[in-house]
This record gives sequence, structure tokens and C-alpha cells, in this order.
Amino acid sequence: ADLPNQLIISPKLGFDPDISADGKKLIISFNKKTLLPNTTYRFYFGKAIIDMTESNAIENFEYVFSTGNNIDSLRIKGIVLNAFNNKPEKDIIIALYNKVEDVDSLPYKKTPNYITRTSESGEFKFGNLPHAIYKVYALADKNKNYMYDGDIERIAFNDSLLELNSDTSIKLSLFKEEAPKVFIKKISSPYYGFS
Repeated sequence: ADLPNQLIISPKLGFDPDISADGKKLIISFNKKTLLPNTTYRFYFGKAIIDMTESNAIENFEYVFSTGNNIDSLRIKGIVLNAFNNKPEKDIIIALYNKVEDVDSLPYKKTPNYITRTSESGEFKFGNLPHAIYKVYALADKNKNYMYDGDIERIAFNDSLLELNSDTSIKLSLFKEEAPKVFIKKISSPYYGFS
């Protein structure tokens, strides 16, 4: 149905694969040489796949494979709540960054390594993750670029890095940053009032 907006590939490929349908088959094509070695990939289809006879969406369908000998198995689950009224937030992008360098500017400058989306109840889950250190953000991503565009969007984040050694649960509170206040302190003109 809405595959371009529903399909999430984690970790990101760095390119858009070719996607086509052939009857009951969905074909996703890409050059396997572009995949990272010893990495578990997850293709999350959201509500994009629909039963042909009854037109019911197959929700949260995913296809998982590994370029190594093992499939990673660690999980993160959680919920995103509105910081103002404590209500669950749906359709929020959850962004995981690994190999973290400059954590303060990550969501402004870089698309995440792993992505998922919250459900109607504000819940999310990542499966098939490797043991690693992550920074976790939630984004109300208006323009669908998987990055934070400042005070026009809302954001949530964990204060500290998350070292994933076992299955983990987290809660994130989504808020909107205040726009920076700009004041004019002085106006001068070299031309006005001079003869």
C-alpha cells in the first residue's frame, strides 16, 4: 500500500533499494556488496503489506537476515509520552545512533543507524540489535528526513548513552524546544540625520 512511507531498513543502507511487485511477490533489489559484513539487517514494513483477498493490513511485518553467521538478538522497547500532558505519542520516529561521537549535534547532522516508529499507543520496539553503545532520540519528524530540524519539530532523548548488554525498556518524553529569543539592542545608520 504505502510502502515508501512505511518501509524502514535498519541499519540504514545509504541508498534506496529498487522495489517492485510481481503478483503476490514483493521484490527488493540491491547490490549485496553494499551491505556491511557481519551485520543483521531488518526490513520493517509497518502497515504496507495487505492481504489481497480481505484487504487487511499485515501490521508490523518484518524481514530479518544477517550478512554473518549469527542474527543479533538484543531488544529495546519503550514508550514515547507527550511531556506536557503525559499522553502517548503515535507515529514518532525513534532514532538509534551507534559509534557515537558528538552526541549533542547528532540528530541535527546525521541520519540514525537504526529507525523505528511508535504505534497508536506510543509504544516502540527494536529487535535484532547488536551489543553496542547507543544514543536514543525520538523525533516528531514533520518533513520525513529522519533528522531534527530545530524548534519546528519536537524531540525527546535519553540523558545518557545506552550500553545495550541485555533487553532494555525506556521511556521518552517528547517536548518542543523554545525558539531562541532575539532582541535588537541598537539601530544605527551612518546616513540618517547627518548632513
